[in-house]
Amino acid sequence: MHGESCLADVERPVQEQLDTYNARDIERFMPWWADDCQYFAFPSTLLADGAAQIRERHVGRFREPHLHGALVKRMVVGNLVVDQEVVTRTFPEGPGEVDVVAIYEVEAGKIAKAWFKLGQRRMQQAHEVSDVFFHDLRIGALQKRMGLLEGRFFERRLIF
Repeated sequence: MHGESCLADVERPVQEQLDTYNARDIERFMPWWADDCQYFAFPSTLLADGAAQIRERHVGRFREPHLHGALVKRMVVGNLVVDQEVVTRTFPEGPGEVDVVAIYEVEAGKIAKAWFKLGQRRMQQAHEVSDVFFHDLRIGALQKRMGLLEGRFFERRLIF
């Protein structure tokens, strides 16, 4: 039982930051990051040093109308959380999605370091943008079969 509690303590800040990322709520997003956190492009390119710089990176991103991170798979090892996600964004060229591997190091209930490895952007045609909703439903069904949604409510959103 103690192991499950530790696992939840490590996983919670990562899940909360994903939920608030999807809600595009910067005020609820930031408390999950340590004041001295570091944010990297994998493996070692520092993109943001400290909570103020992470906030600055996300304020503009949270204005994107198509922003949504769909969790595909998660694993927790010690104080590391590794997420596989499909992130829908509004790129300068238009709406699209990108596969992301995110690695979070959690200390004292906050994200201390994070590394992000991005795949190639896949741009969406206008008729494909509304299909993101159905894509999220398929991912949700897969996650449920894999036991990733146990006791959690995931908000899905329709994009037009």
